[in-house]
Amino acid sequence: MTSLLADTKPLSVLLLENDAADADLCLLELRRAGFNLRTDFAADIEEFHLKLKVGGYDVILADYNLGRSTGLEAFDYLKEKDLKIPLILVTGALGDEAAVECMKRGISDYVLKQHLARLPVAVQHALEEEALRAERARAEKTLRENERRFRALMENSADGIVLLNDHGKVLFASHAGKRILGYSAGESVGKNVFKLLHPAHRESATARFSELVKTPGLTMCMQLECRAKDGSSRWVECVALNLLQDAAVEGIVVNYRDITDRKKAEVEISRLNESLERRVEERTAQLEAANRELQFEIAERRRAANILRESQERFRILVDGVKDYAIYMLDPTGRVVSWNAGAERIQGYRAEEIVGRHCSCLYAEEEVRAGHPKSDLRVAASAGRQEIECWKARKDGRRFWANIVITALRDPSGKLTGFSKVTRDITERVCAQRALEQLRSQQELILNSAGDGICGLDASACCTFMNPAGARMLGWQPEALSGKPLHQVWRHTKPDGSPCPEEECKILAALKSGALRHEGSAIVWRKDGSSFPVEFVVTPIHSEAGHTSGAVVVFHDATERLALERMKDDFISVTSHELRTPLTAIRGALGLLASGKLCLSPGGCQPMIEAGLSNADRLVRLVNDILDLGRIESGHVKLEKTFCSSADLMRRAADSMAAAAEAQGISLSVAPSSAALFVDSHRIMQVLTNLIDNALKFSPRSSVVRLTAATRGAEVVFRVEDGGRGIPADKLGIIFEKFQQVDASDSRERGGTGLGLAICRSIVTQHGGRIWAESAMGQGSVFSFSLPLGDTTPDCHSEASRNASENPDH
Repeated sequence: MTSLLADTKPLSVLLLENDAADADLCLLELRRAGFNLRTDFAADIEEFHLKLKVGGYDVILADYNLGRSTGLEAFDYLKEKDLKIPLILVTGALGDEAAVECMKRGISDYVLKQHLARLPVAVQHALEEEALRAERARAEKTLRENERRFRALMENSADGIVLLNDHGKVLFASHAGKRILGYSAGESVGKNVFKLLHPAHRESATARFSELVKTPGLTMCMQLECRAKDGSSRWVECVALNLLQDAAVEGIVVNYRDITDRKKAEVEISRLNESLERRVEERTAQLEAANRELQFEIAERRRAANILRESQERFRILVDGVKDYAIYMLDPTGRVVSWNAGAERIQGYRAEEIVGRHCSCLYAEEEVRAGHPKSDLRVAASAGRQEIECWKARKDGRRFWANIVITALRDPSGKLTGFSKVTRDITERVCAQRALEQLRSQQELILNSAGDGICGLDASACCTFMNPAGARMLGWQPEALSGKPLHQVWRHTKPDGSPCPEEECKILAALKSGALRHEGSAIVWRKDGSSFPVEFVVTPIHSEAGHTSGAVVVFHDATERLALERMKDDFISVTSHELRTPLTAIRGALGLLASGKLCLSPGGCQPMIEAGLSNADRLVRLVNDILDLGRIESGHVKLEKTFCSSADLMRRAADSMAAAAEAQGISLSVAPSSAALFVDSHRIMQVLTNLIDNALKFSPRSSVVRLTAATRGAEVVFRVEDGGRGIPADKLGIIFEKFQQVDASDSRERGGTGLGLAICRSIVTQHGGRIWAESAMGQGSVFSFSLPLGDTTPDCHSEASRNASENPDH
């Protein structure tokens, strides 16, 4: 296939990138690879929509992370608008799960920014795939139009046409058969034609049919008497051609016409002739009348001959009109005697240039020297048919991969009358097969090189594939796992060591439900009996009909992660305990001093005592927040879920913060929305009060803090809106991390610990929800979080873990 790099037309590229330096690096790599570029840029998704209205782009390069949106939104917009433009993600990092999701959704490719040298290859591959798709669509359209014309020709033919197998059974019948014998096409298919013949003709017709079947390409003409559907006798004239060896037909093609009237006329002529011979002298007048009838019959015969010639001409026109196949005839010596339009398109020669020349002119010089033209005809003559696949050259020298079928043609006596030659250009099919094989090889290398274990399952939960890394983890050889049921290979227990029954297996549940599943803590047993902790993600594979046909399980050894988490928990526990003890003593001493009972001159030392007391309180809050966050993230805090009302939670949170709002001169507005929730009400109250407290801290006096909620689909979205200074755009993605604040002085001036939003995020994700912030400098901020409605299954540990990994994108 011709490389698109050789095309002198500029390649029109649209870059969806909010970093100009990254965009310049992408263009540098493409120009270095030899692309002639015409570029355009969009910094965000809104500008991207405007650019697409202008149109004319050959390929789109989109960053995966665009701040408030992603490159996948750009791809979804292309699909919505039915724009057939290849889109390649160019991103700084992309996990295996995200990569699989991108490829499943139809993204052309993705390239990591640290490996931009692969970008030209990805662009070249995407352009070639789009060109191949467009060419395939055009070819399919042409084929459908040719089939429609052929069927119309067959259905409107005056003659009946049937296709028989080698036993005389009807495989296909044209609609003209109903007019001739009274049987519709549907009634004819499956019938044995010999049962329709008059008993006097069956034996001879069967013998001639057997002779016809034995000789490929043989043509026979017969006149037979048949029984019509209504019981009447009808004479038909048949022309049968043996095409059993032709892969495109594989049957006996029979053209037949009704000659009943002609037969009757012949019988009548015979009777009249006999009568004239006996009474020639006395019945001259009758002889003249019979002669006139004879002349009329001759005219009928001539008309029938003309009809036959017209039918043959129609067949010739049909062959000449086929443009996807080169169809031409050779005489017994190999000279070209006919040349259709398809041959002109594929071979490049016009009919006047090739007819009369020997077929060797269509072979390369080295093939002629090797004697291929003569040997091909010799094999076809001896075997009846010769099929070849090889490279061929057109008149202009361009090469194509050809499928050639040469069929020997013989008359009823078996004498060779010539050859038919059918040539197809199958270059695209061969190139597509090779590209597919190369893609499969690349995918296999990727899977075999992955550090995580990757296992493929069929719909019955049996292993179809296991990469080397996964097999090593489980202690098996990869080839020994093929076809084994899941529970013979993946023997896992719950984190507490108890057996995991089949009905609770997350992998089997994903196969049944067709939904992605994530497991953060499971114990898997190796073949040798040892065990290790794993994290795994189950991604179901859906067929085009929407059924789950299997799944892919990606897993890795979580031993090191769990060890680090235990070390972190131990550190938090020890640190919190060691800090709490002296802080409690310091707080008590400062409180006693603040009372003035131990100080003779309280006015002099009182400011220092109050500062020390405030800082001690701040340290106590920090230690409590650290300990609380550590317990939540480690799973030591179990959610005590109950059914409750969202409106009730909002009112209670507002009531608890009313005094603080009044003290700061801020109005607290609540617009409750009643929805049933299945949550830990104390933890959700903690989230609401934390968010309201933050809003009060950063809002000016006489402003309004609004708490609202609304139901959206299967979830409830809570919003806390303030009128404060706002949050810079570069801080929105990190403010939910530990100790991350917009201004480092906030913790001193406003009493924050830098852990409140991190605690809120942990609580929300444990409930299967998500939390995010929206803000503009000088216009205030809106903190939102969502929770599933009350009909959600309470056991959502795996879903919460999955949402926790996705939540930072907000």
